Amino acid sequence: MNIEKKVIIEIIAIIIAIKVFSFILAPLSWAVLKNQPCDIISLWNRWDAPHYIDIAKNGYTNVGEGRFFIVFMPLYPFLIRLLASFIGNYEASALLISNLASIFACFYLYKLAKIDYSHNTALKSVFYFSIFPTAYFLIVGYTESLFLLLTIGCFYYARKAKWLSAGVMGMLASATRITGLVLLPSLLYEYFSQNSKPGSRSVKDVFYLGMISFGFLSYLVLNYLVFGNAFAFL
Repeated sequence: MNIEKKVIIEIIAIIIAIKVFSFILAPLSWAVLKNQPCDIISLWNRWDAPHYIDIAKNGYTNVGEGRFFIVFMPLYPFLIRLLASFIGNYEASALLISNLASIFACFYLYKLAKIDYSHNTALKSVFYFSIFPTAYFLIVGYTESLFLLLTIGCFYYARKAKWLSAGVMGMLASATRITGLVLLPSLLYEYFSQNSKPGSRSVKDVFYLGMISFGFLSYLVLNYLVFGNAFAFL
């Protein structure tokens, strides 16, 4: 077995073991606390998850309670709607997207850590990332998994000087959570640190990094189309 396959198996084993444990522990805890069985999909459909699902089903609106959902950015509910069009279940789609995104986030985290550290250290970063006390947000129908996948991937491609890939990942991140905008100054700093000689800098690469803002700008357009005010979310 080559090293690459061994690494993939190790990472998948860590993630799957923790997720299986969480999916077993959650309904058992519910049964103990509530003294009744539960639907595993509904159990994880909590807090803001139903709001994302509502957007996926009905889109954004400027009337009723749904008008408050404009504060939730569009990429995650769009992906839920897209997947649900194939499998026919919005709640299951939200869980699938979050859990798949967290798996890929772990791979990018390993690859990012491996740039500077040993295999063992990089693998430990995946393990601690997966068992962090609030890591249950990587299972539930929230944006955390998707945002971490895009953010970690963005930094990984920046470290590899693949600026177009970094820009695309950053753009999607800023369409997932408003904090994705922080990637723009962070990656500009990384770019100019790597390209210390003026002759090595490219306007094209800087434009790629400027793409990070496009995700948020599309969200402002969405606000304007729904409310007639680009900053309605405020």
